[in-house]
Amino acid sequence: MVYGPIHVGATSLLARAILGDDYSDRFLAQVIQTSPMEQQVPQLAQRLRATASPAKRGSLVARVPHLLALTAGGVLLLLGLAVLAGWYAGIPTIVQLAPTLIPMQHNTALGFLGCGAALRLAAAGRARSGAAVGGATALLGLLTLGEYLFLLDLGIDRLLVIAALTPTSLQPGRMAPNTAVCFLLGGLSLLLSGSRGGQARLAAAGVLGGAVAALGTVAAMGYVAHLPPAYGWGALTPMAGHTAVGFLVLGGGLVALAWLREGASKAGGPAWLSAAVVVGCLMTTLSLWQALVANEERLIVQAAAASGAPGSSPSHLPDLALAVGSVVSLLLGAAVHLGRAASARQHALALANARLESEVGERARVQAMLHRANEELEARVAERTVRLAAANVELQREIEERRRAQESLSQTHAQLIAAQAEKRRFFHELLRAVTRDRFHLVDAAEIPTPERLIADVPLDGAARCDRMRRLLWGTAAAEGMASQDADDLVLAAGEAAANAVKHAVGGRCQVYVEPGRLVVRVSDTGKGIHPDALPATLLVPGFSTKVSLGMGYTIMLRLMDRVWLATGPTGTVVQLEKRVRADEDPRPEPPIPPVWERL
Repeated sequence: MVYGPIHVGATSLLARAILGDDYSDRFLAQVIQTSPMEQQVPQLAQRLRATASPAKRGSLVARVPHLLALTAGGVLLLLGLAVLAGWYAGIPTIVQLAPTLIPMQHNTALGFLGCGAALRLAAAGRARSGAAVGGATALLGLLTLGEYLFLLDLGIDRLLVIAALTPTSLQPGRMAPNTAVCFLLGGLSLLLSGSRGGQARLAAAGVLGGAVAALGTVAAMGYVAHLPPAYGWGALTPMAGHTAVGFLVLGGGLVALAWLREGASKAGGPAWLSAAVVVGCLMTTLSLWQALVANEERLIVQAAAASGAPGSSPSHLPDLALAVGSVVSLLLGAAVHLGRAASARQHALALANARLESEVGERARVQAMLHRANEELEARVAERTVRLAAANVELQREIEERRRAQESLSQTHAQLIAAQAEKRRFFHELLRAVTRDRFHLVDAAEIPTPERLIADVPLDGAARCDRMRRLLWGTAAAEGMASQDADDLVLAAGEAAANAVKHAVGGRCQVYVEPGRLVVRVSDTGKGIHPDALPATLLVPGFSTKVSLGMGYTIMLRLMDRVWLATGPTGTVVQLEKRVRADEDPRPEPPIPPVWERL
């Protein structure tokens, strides 16, 4: 009862330790099947199967960034505390490591203490607290750089401790400028990792971490290769040896923290990992190249001073190192990118393989059920085929009847349209004959449009209608129209404009002048006059579909020489024509036939 679970659990741990998470799944599943656990403790066996699946378990790689960030934070905390203790206790060995080496400044130890605390806080899930501490570290680096750039002394270098262990220099107790740059970049990386944002901020945080690691690598290589320009910038304070190692640890911890914040379970690592590698390697290459160039110049000057002869020309070693380092940086970035893609594909393949294996057994069971269902389906299909054949015959008959009905309906519709058109033509010609060619009921496109437009007034209220009347009266007077005729024209146009304002929307009045006559066109975008109400509206005095006197079209027919009307669902157009001189047309005014009053 107890041996089975213990045996399988120990076997699973050993398989994952030796084979890795991705290759131990099938081995563990085989152990579960061959062990007595399947019969003894089925619930535990089921849980172990779920743990063995890549989709259910947490990969060991997903925990690596978290462990790296915690470890880096702990190392930096120990380093900062140890150096601070050396400063306050007066132990030069901890601060300086050796009498000939550069000591770590007090503010540098404080910076490492803050970075270590920020890494531990962010890795423990308190990202905002870590970002706040990282911001303080970035401020410390920024203030120190400001002291170097603007030749200031803000007093922060000797704020908490007197630099008794610091050699005599221009800036006693002040951290190196490359150290300040590393703290500034590291603090910015902590701020970006702890703030809310997308992948772009986390990518920037990872790249900044790679830059910090690169600067620490260059300084450490300078100590190993006895290359002072690599860890010291000119005559300024150089970076200490254990400070360079601390920045190596800090850079790795920042990259791990950005990786952890983006999602450490992502297969192959984050997308920006290759960019961080390329930036770090290129910065290392450029810094080493600059250090090699400065070191050669220093050696040439020393040789010339010792021999009294002009120094030799510099070698091509720095340029060669720059070229080789750049190529290697790009190759490393490409290798990281390809490795990440391969890891992602391997992870996806493992997940697909696990799903496939779990689906094989289910598919066999489903296939047996499908076979039985297929037999039942064939019997039902045979029965339903007979019924469908009978239904198909009935459907064909209904389709034929519907086709004949549709053809009959189409013919009837065409006849109705033709009858409506004939009725409309008859009605138009009848109105024209009754009014002796004075009234034309047509489509809007058939109304003739004069060429000379002198006014276009929108009709959106009583004030606009009054303006239209004054404009029309002035135009008639200017053309020489008699006063009575001008009054008639203004009255008829006013009736048309009143209809557009009261019964429709979007009314407009356009005034045209032609030789010997004035033309007024009133249009709107209302619903138009209903065809059934057209005869009474046009020819019966007092008829109206609205609450009004209903004398508009009667007045227009009596006072105008010719009236054009186009009405429909999209609006109404009324065009009035009046001769300038009444004696130019001898036609008598046609009376309105009484027969239309009985319609």
